[in-house]
Amino acid sequence: MRANPKLITKAVGEFARVFAPTQATARTATRDVEIGGRTICAGERVLQMWASGSRDEDVFADADSVDIDRPGKTQLTSFGSGNHRCLGEGLARIEIRAILSTWLERIDTFKVDGTPERGTWPTQGWHSMPMSFTARS
Repeated sequence: MRANPKLITKAVGEFARVFAPTQATARTATRDVEIGGRTICAGERVLQMWASGSRDEDVFADADSVDIDRPGKTQLTSFGSGNHRCLGEGLARIEIRAILSTWLERIDTFKVDGTPERGTWPTQGWHSMPMSFTARS
């Protein structure tokens, strides 16, 4: 990406696809419905797996890997969909582009120091990730 900054925008979409910020959302069915041969009754709890849609092998070859040169769509459901689409998606993409651009401009090397502490499901992130950096000269 340093050599070709135009890849940053593609990387943002691919990172959002693979590392979806929210993995799932719980809902309550408001009416009886049949999906895939299974009846879901009104009042039953269902779990929408946003991350699953973005890792559909029928849509994304080798879906669990990061490929910033991946053809076609760069993410599917990472920020939800329809009425439940995240209002902050545009801002999140701008922030990620800014972070990647600044990182590539200012950081030469980095390493994780110690043991990172993962956040709790259904969000994906880190409570802490101790790192050391070497600035670019």
